[in-house]
Amino acid sequence: MARIRKYGPADSVDPETLTADSPFTAWFGAALFRKREENPNWDTNNLANWKSTRKLVLEAFGDKPLSFFTKATLREFRSLLQALPATHHKSSDSPGLYTIIEEADLEEQRAIAVAKAEIARLDLNRGDGEQRLEAARIRRNSVNTVYRHLQALQFVFQNAADHAAAPHNILKGVIWTKKQKEKLRAEEKTAKRLPWGDALDDLLATSAFVTPTADGTEAHDVFWPTLLGVHAGLRQEEALQLRADDIDTIEGIPILRIQSGAGQHLKSGTEHRVVPLHDNLIALGFLAFVEQRRRAGQVWLFPDINRCAAKGRLSGTFTKTFTRYRVAEGVYDPRRDFHALRTHFNVALKRRQCPLEIRKRLMGHKIRDVTEEHYDPEGSPIQEFKQWIDTIAIDISGIRSPWAADASAAMAGPTGNVVPFAR
Repeated sequence: MARIRKYGPADSVDPETLTADSPFTAWFGAALFRKREENPNWDTNNLANWKSTRKLVLEAFGDKPLSFFTKATLREFRSLLQALPATHHKSSDSPGLYTIIEEADLEEQRAIAVAKAEIARLDLNRGDGEQRLEAARIRRNSVNTVYRHLQALQFVFQNAADHAAAPHNILKGVIWTKKQKEKLRAEEKTAKRLPWGDALDDLLATSAFVTPTADGTEAHDVFWPTLLGVHAGLRQEEALQLRADDIDTIEGIPILRIQSGAGQHLKSGTEHRVVPLHDNLIALGFLAFVEQRRRAGQVWLFPDINRCAAKGRLSGTFTKTFTRYRVAEGVYDPRRDFHALRTHFNVALKRRQCPLEIRKRLMGHKIRDVTEEHYDPEGSPIQEFKQWIDTIAIDISGIRSPWAADASAAMAGPTGNVVPFAR
């Protein structure tokens, strides 16, 4: 049996001896060979950083043949780099990169919850509150650090391409342009959560949303919760704990009832509320999906998502799912998590000059105005809420929903209104 050659992190390798089926470490060695030929003193200032890149690639994927790597694989690696804590030091017996990221996310969530409680208890002013929240966040790899790793990979793959072992420009669209890098560095100065903005198009172009689903199979776990988050402003737990009978109609308008109940939890201080369904959700077949659940005798819309052991919350489990998904699909940004979909929802309404009272009611925020709270507790007519919801423009043209074909069945013919589901 032929012995498999192993390449050390500082070994130079002659590229003429390699092919596309040669392992990544061999082509890494070939890149070192070229760098050293071009500059005999190159190791002094660069080898340590390059060895770090090599180690991370091996931790993420193993020593795969160079042909294993695609743009999608490299985007996933970029997201892994962005998600890793800046203080990450992996020992030989420590968990994998995804586990490290998930544990960091959970630790950060706990720290932020403690910080928010402290801000409320001490009645801290805005500046002190923001400083306290900033301290609770876990610092991730900087833009410069991620870019440095990507530059090393770019050289490895370009060198391989020069020897016909890899596609040319495989890192185009993976490594940031100068303009993109500067924009990210400017945003990096604040760790505040950002709305998804233009990055939402990238999220909705990932596999869970654009890959056709075979008949009889479920959509990916992130499919409907993500769409509900950005189209209805729901928190994770609010979306995941929806029951089939929480979807109802008021005056012919389909709505979500966000409420407490058995197995349901609302954030402290959050108001029970009604949110009209966005036309996009109807077009994608959300009502047909709900009807499917009802016919199957399911109480919950998402019965396969388990509760976490710590607090019995669905979001504790789903946070890991959503993080892992964003990393694997190459769209991870620590400031754009699930809650940022809700931020996007609010910002989109505000940009369209939706009145604050309506936004607060849709978001479930407490109404502090005495006149609104006590003399108009129900707020504006449901039709007005629906009109504002539908002003949120989100491109769903590329989304492949297994229920979209049935969406027309949930629409009434002559009147154009949505037919309430049979009870």
